[in-house]
Amino acid sequence: MDAMKDNEYIFNLKLSKLIGLYQILDPNTIQIFGYNVYHIGIVFVSLYMMAISLLSLIRFYYLINNINEYTFYLGCVLNYMFSCYKIIQIVYCSNDIWKCTDITSIRFLSYQYYDKSIFKNWQVRSIRLTKIYVSLSFIVTLFWLIISKSLSKNIFTSKNLDGSLSKYRMNIFNLYLIASDETYNRYFNLFYLIELIVGVAFMYFSTLFDVLMVMMCFSFLCQLETICDAMKSLGHQCSKNVLNICKEIKSEIRHADFDDLKAIINDHQNVMKKMNDYYIIFQSVMLTQIFVASITHICIWFNITTGFFGDKIGESVLSIKLFIILPLFTFQLLMTCRLFGTINEKKDSIIYMLYCSDWTGKDIKIKKLILYTMCMNNGNQMKLKFTVTKVLNLEMFTRTIRLCYSIFSMLTNYKRNINQLDEIND
Repeated sequence: MDAMKDNEYIFNLKLSKLIGLYQILDPNTIQIFGYNVYHIGIVFVSLYMMAISLLSLIRFYYLINNINEYTFYLGCVLNYMFSCYKIIQIVYCSNDIWKCTDITSIRFLSYQYYDKSIFKNWQVRSIRLTKIYVSLSFIVTLFWLIISKSLSKNIFTSKNLDGSLSKYRMNIFNLYLIASDETYNRYFNLFYLIELIVGVAFMYFSTLFDVLMVMMCFSFLCQLETICDAMKSLGHQCSKNVLNICKEIKSEIRHADFDDLKAIINDHQNVMKKMNDYYIIFQSVMLTQIFVASITHICIWFNITTGFFGDKIGESVLSIKLFIILPLFTFQLLMTCRLFGTINEKKDSIIYMLYCSDWTGKDIKIKKLILYTMCMNNGNQMKLKFTVTKVLNLEMFTRTIRLCYSIFSMLTNYKRNINQLDEIND
């Protein structure tokens, strides 16, 4: 990518430079001892987050009788570790990802008679959506930091394994680690700084990955739609390169149509190759993101429902904070399913677009080439799948939401039964 030509890429270069994504992928970024300086910083922060996550795992043992805090900790630790995995995947495969970004260029397709307005439309969509998402991430992070600091004097009561209660000051994520309530409250500013770094790093890592996913998927959709449009209109009007002779020399028109079709097919093969490279890099990440985002939805809705109308101010504030961050995880789940489902639809529509072309009036040579292209595209089953039959698409999103609701109902009933038992024992 040429950093000086922003208008020639679906990739939002200005935003990417602002958040550091461009520098992470660019092999010409400043290096220290042969390593990208951004990569070094990300590795250190990732190790820090992994250490905090491992310490937080110890806390699970003490929260076994507190289902509210248990589910909240589960969502936090799972997302911390997964965000580290996502950013490390970007760092480790940065050179391969950089090569894949060629598809974001308006010059990637070699055939010169494509409809350029399709590229402009997808470019505008990509820029708007990524700006909205990054702005939303920044606002949510700022909200969490401000409200946590302003309410830090309030006490959050935690029930221990032995039934005793510990009183901690409210923090960003309430990650009490393995410190006692006395130690935690005495050195609260230090623990606040620890959680501040974790919160900012988590949101930053997640935002980088999601922005990259959106821009790459939009690029694939743009190029596939451009190719479909060219295939559909093939033969219905004379090519511009033979416009002056199309009325007189019929063989030249056929020859031009054959060359045009070959060029379009070649572009389609190049797009599919870039898609295959991208899927190889991020297939495991995308499928895992559906799993993590689903669990996070369950944890968030459970804590919101059980804590929003609770008597404890700490649980009520936590429910509000979780409700604010919910749209970000919904975006991850919805956009992942929708984008890759739409890519599958665009890819499969190539066959129909070839059928819609003016193939009936062409000679046998062009008809054979169209038939071979249909067979080749039909044989290419490159799709993100959980199983052989379950493809990643918008239907998967609806199924996941229904599953989340079922598990959420089960947890709510379990919480209600526990409360009833506690009342009987009292």
